[in-house]
Parts: sequence; C-alpha cells; structure tokens
Amino acid sequence: MSEHAAFLAAVLAAPDDDLPRLIYADWLDERGDPRGEFIRLQIAAFHGDISAGRAASAIERECGRIWAGPLASWAYQVGFCRGFAETLIIRGEEFLVRVAKIFRLAPIQRIALIGVRESLRPILRMPHLAYLRGLHLTGCGLTNRDAQKIADSQHLRTLHTLRLANNEIGCAGLVALAASDGLPELQQLDLANNDVSDFGARALANTKTLTSLQSINLSGNAVSQIGENALWHSPALSATRVQLAGQRSKQLAAVC
Repeated sequence: MSEHAAFLAAVLAAPDDDLPRLIYADWLDERGDPRGEFIRLQIAAFHGDISAGRAASAIERECGRIWAGPLASWAYQVGFCRGFAETLIIRGEEFLVRVAKIFRLAPIQRIALIGVRESLRPILRMPHLAYLRGLHLTGCGLTNRDAQKIADSQHLRTLHTLRLANNEIGCAGLVALAASDGLPELQQLDLANNDVSDFGARALANTKTLTSLQSINLSGNAVSQIGENALWHSPALSATRVQLAGQRSKQLAAVC
C-alpha cells in the first residue's frame, strides 16, 4: 500500500474524525503539496471559519477536478468537505456500476441520484449505503412502491437526510416510511410536491420509528388543517419543524 493509500484508508475508516485528515495534511505540507493547505482550510470552514471557506473554494476551483480523480468523470458534480470528496451528483446506473470503487476512493456521505427509478431496487440492496448521511432522490418519478423499497432497505440506518421532493409518492408511500425501522437516525425528510394528503400526515404524526426527525417538508401536498393538527398534536414530532402548504412553517411544541 502506498503512503497516499494508507492515509486515505485511515480517513475512510473514521470519516467523522478530523485527526486522520490533519495528519495527512501535515504529510502533504512537508512535500509542498497544496492539498495539505486545502484540507486544513476546509476543516476550518466546516467549523465556522468563513474566510477559510472562501480561500478553500478558490483552491477547489483550481484543483478540485484533479483531486476528485475518476469521480470527476463518473459524476455530474463532485463536492468536497473537510478536504475530501464527500458529495456526488450521479446517474443511478453509473452509481450502481461504480459503487464499490466510489467508496474506496473517497469518504462519500451524500449522494444525489439522477434517473434512478429503474436501478433503485438493486441500489438499495448495496451495503455501501451504510456510509451515507444524505440521499437525494428529487424528481426521479418515484411512486409509492419506490417509497416502500426505501422503507424496507436495511442499509440506510445512518441516514440523516432523505430528499424525495417532486415525485409521485402518496399516502401509501408515506405510511411505509413512517413505519420503517430502517431509518432510525433520519433528521430531515423532504416530501415537497408529492401526492400526500391528510391520511399520510396522520400516519407520520403517529410514527413510532422516525423519532429523530427535526425537519419535515410537506409543502405542495394536499394536507389540510386536519393533517396539520395531527402533526401539531404528535408526541413523536414535538420538537420537529414542519413546512406545509403556502411555505408556512412552524416549530411544533409539545402538547401538555
């Protein structure tokens, strides 16, 4: 194993830890490699340093495609965070073919899939999805059956964000998601502009499993005051921000 590969393996083994990245940055600095500075700047930006973020963005525009390696030719877009490729926008078929290599090359945590409907079932069977914190399936023509497939997957247990906006998911799909035991860490659920009505909203209000939710977007659905009241009185969603029709949003308060 080369020294570069050894450092990458350490980062992949602890993707949430800054230390392996900073050790790699030291090693790169000693060799005059500008990626060392980039890693440091992006880590600082991640922790709130705005000026470091601007400096890192300038370096990324110049060198990002080179550092992305093969990912740059497989994906429509590669996003860096804390010095490494972390976000991909990629076609579903390409992801399915390249998935093992993708997760060997970078600590990918967020994927936006395009044209995924035909390949969704085999993708959801991939154990590599256990690395993901965010899965974006916006505008993919997904239906209730596809939502059921997502709910049934056992490889999304570390997922924090699930974006399903602009699809064709109705109440049956939301019922399946609300009852899923495969999304225990889900914090953000985006179902804007789907076919959800009050029945689906009530199912979500009665969830026993999506207890980590912090934000729900149901704008652009047929949820009336009845569904809104169900969400308002939900013990499971007492601290959850819910966005409904007309861009209304509120912080739900616990009902005494």
